[in-house]
Amino acid sequence: MDESRRKDFVQELVILCRVSHPNIVKLLGCCLQFEAPVLVYEFVEYQLTAKNDVYNFGVILLELLTGKRPLSKERKSLTSMFQDALVDGTLLELLDSDIVNEASMGVIHQAAVLASQCLVVPGSTRPTMRRVAEELRRLAQADELQQYPQQSLVIESHSFMEMEIGNTCTTTTSWYAGSNTTGVYSLENKVVQSTEFAR
Repeated sequence: MDESRRKDFVQELVILCRVSHPNIVKLLGCCLQFEAPVLVYEFVEYQLTAKNDVYNFGVILLELLTGKRPLSKERKSLTSMFQDALVDGTLLELLDSDIVNEASMGVIHQAAVLASQCLVVPGSTRPTMRRVAEELRRLAQADELQQYPQQSLVIESHSFMEMEIGNTCTTTTSWYAGSNTTGVYSLENKVVQSTEFAR
């Protein structure tokens, strides 16, 4: 470190040593033996918990639901806009239009409730990450059931010798729900397409 930087560092160190405030961590000392000096601060217990991760996940879930950044250009936080929308009943206006058009409103509402639970201010009342993961699995299953109600997916694989191309045999897999065939997939077509569009 050059001399001018060292002087600036020492001046800053003197100022930090004099600061005494309940919201500022106390500086205990420093180590100048390294190229970049190290400041040693007082250890503050119980400041980071697993519930902090739950809050952070709630913010991420809000970003996914709304398509907005955590802090807008107007300096208004996404969490406060979300809480206001829940109270006012205007949540639909805050949600991303692509998500509203794509998913069922029941699942979206339950995801919003989960985000709200993750953002509860007294951290001790937030759910655990395990509980959040279980709820997300349940929501994914509920969404699947709403998209494909009471249909079991049946997969069958057949080999047809009459569809030979050269000496190769075509394997066809068909999937259907109940008695209605919804699609046919040909392994041979997949191979042909992959060779045609190879990079």
